[in-house]
Amino acid sequence: MADSTAASKNDSKKTGKLPKYVMDNLYQVQQLLDKPTRKRVGLSLEVPVFIKDPLVALEDPALGVQEILVRREIGMGDGPTSSRVAVVDFNADTQTLSDPVVWDADEGRFHAPAIPGDGEHKTEPEWLPKAPPKSSTKKEVYKKFIEKTIRNPYFHQVNVWAVVQRTLEFYEESFALGRAVPWGFDGNRLLVVPHAGYGDNAFYDQESKSLQFYYFGDMDRPGYTCLSHDIITHETGHAILDGIRPLYNQLSSVQTLAFHEFIGDLTAILLALFNKDIRQFVSQTTEGRLGEADVLANIAEEFAREVEGRPYLRTAFNQYNLQDEEIKDSLSPHTVSQVLTGAMWDILTGIATKHLDKNLPIETDAEDGDEETVETDGENQKVTPAQALWWAADRFRRVALQPLDLCPPCDIQFIDYAKAVIRNDILTNPVDEQGYRPLMLEVFHKRGLCGCGYKPDDEMPETCAFQEVLKVEKVDFVYHDIERLSSSRTAAYYFLSDNRSLLHIPAHQDVRVVDLYDNRKLGAAAERLPREVVLEYGWQEQIFLVNDPVHELDFGEWEGKTFDLDCGGTLMFDGRGNLISWQRKPGTEHISAEDEAIIRGRLDAWEKDLAAAKLEKVKKPNKLELAYLADLEIGRLRKQAVKEYLAALIQNGLVGPPQEASGFSDGMKPVTALEEGGAVHFRATSHLREQDFDKKEAGWTVNY
Repeated sequence: MADSTAASKNDSKKTGKLPKYVMDNLYQVQQLLDKPTRKRVGLSLEVPVFIKDPLVALEDPALGVQEILVRREIGMGDGPTSSRVAVVDFNADTQTLSDPVVWDADEGRFHAPAIPGDGEHKTEPEWLPKAPPKSSTKKEVYKKFIEKTIRNPYFHQVNVWAVVQRTLEFYEESFALGRAVPWGFDGNRLLVVPHAGYGDNAFYDQESKSLQFYYFGDMDRPGYTCLSHDIITHETGHAILDGIRPLYNQLSSVQTLAFHEFIGDLTAILLALFNKDIRQFVSQTTEGRLGEADVLANIAEEFAREVEGRPYLRTAFNQYNLQDEEIKDSLSPHTVSQVLTGAMWDILTGIATKHLDKNLPIETDAEDGDEETVETDGENQKVTPAQALWWAADRFRRVALQPLDLCPPCDIQFIDYAKAVIRNDILTNPVDEQGYRPLMLEVFHKRGLCGCGYKPDDEMPETCAFQEVLKVEKVDFVYHDIERLSSSRTAAYYFLSDNRSLLHIPAHQDVRVVDLYDNRKLGAAAERLPREVVLEYGWQEQIFLVNDPVHELDFGEWEGKTFDLDCGGTLMFDGRGNLISWQRKPGTEHISAEDEAIIRGRLDAWEKDLAAAKLEKVKKPNKLELAYLADLEIGRLRKQAVKEYLAALIQNGLVGPPQEASGFSDGMKPVTALEEGGAVHFRATSHLREQDFDKKEAGWTVNY
């Protein structure tokens, strides 16, 4: 062993590489190393990718191909294949499987498959190209490089893998979720298909455990969705959200489906914002003013131009309000999602402006060493646009992504996410020296997420939806040690079962643990936050689909069937077992009709004649009983809202039977209905395009 170690050390002196035993040790602790160190020692790969769309790259070399850093893994292979992502280049139209790009572990690079020869001459591998330096390259040379790269199928494979891999790592970092993210299906690898076929298409499909990317436009010179950074990150956002909140794909409301689209667009914006070249471009062209940053706000420009004849598919530059008639009446998740996308863009812009317009102390170096720091000697100085954008990006990632762990397990509404944003900011940024929370509250109210009439600088009304997250009331749970509770799903179930009454879980329902996990996050000042334990639980209640002329409910051929409504909640505890957040989606079966009548009778007695109630010794309803009544009303409203939503989809001809997942079929509907033993399950089709919910005519559908 000593001889091999000595030989390894001698080899390292010759090659400049660290010995294998050192690399193995560093690999085990890489999460503790910063990006520059991981890059310097070879634990990160520099992979060239398109940082926007190829069409954008042709128009401006500054937004062309850039090397991004992704984690280097021990078990990487051809494809590319990593532990969580595998590229499979199968074309369903031609029924062909293309050869995978080859991974050379010694060189740490990819090359095209070898061309069969006579065996006498060893051919040099065709390494995938790196982008020429933009500063020293003529525009014509760079354009030729871009055009050549667009036509290289092996570059496509590496491009789509690297962007998907980077997006997953982005979510798992301590500045975001601070934990390993599961996929929403059985298995550990997400399959990525870069050339799935011809069509205006790109989508995440849970059933096939895959991201499907299609090519479009002129068949002689098609565009490729697998080269669009926006489309790749958007669809990967779908896959990640499906992993952390699998019940969000259940059909319960337009806002739940719209939340999926919002997360897709948010992911695209965030990954672009964290790209050095794009930040520099924005800094130089807008002086850091995000209100003019089209390159960040506009989504999927090439696809939109070629397919839709518009400059972009969607943009964060919008003023949509949840109370707007076109939003209230829309069944399109893509349309409705723009309300929340616009709201979070307003918050991002506000954070960036706070940094840009003030003389601020330098808080921290850029994570990747991109932005230069200023020597302050303890004094405040005017920050540069690049620094302001970096700090805004760094803070906004925590503001936007960390709250996902606080969101309910099912039937999410925009207000649920907004409350999670505020609650998370209270937990991670309690002092709020920069005044982010008033900004957030102003934006959420301006966008119509809460109609209480709150205005900046006013006292928050008691009716405001955000009152409940400003302070979480103590709940006297039946004691369970936090270490035991978090040790397994079975232990968590014991906790849920023992606390059914306090959690408003019906005694007869089979409650299940939806998910259980720990977090290791970083806070506003990049400090390590205390441990968090998150427990998601749920059950189902039946809804009978009965036609109701009074409320104009017509369920068509599904009248008389039953539909399962998901109920449940998300509990977050700190490391000592204290409850720090509780978001829930109640049902209607946690209290019987008899008990409801008794409690309401006692409540009426106290409200009508206090003195008489005391004289007659009428028991005043306690806090838990009042909570039962409040949740009962919410549960009834949820059931009615789901029925109205399903009826609207059916009446607008948007629901049909399931079809084989074989590409696109004439007459495929955006929503499929699967019947099993008198019950019907409604699911959104994975291949949806934004106009599919707005048009009644039949046609094949896609998701983007």
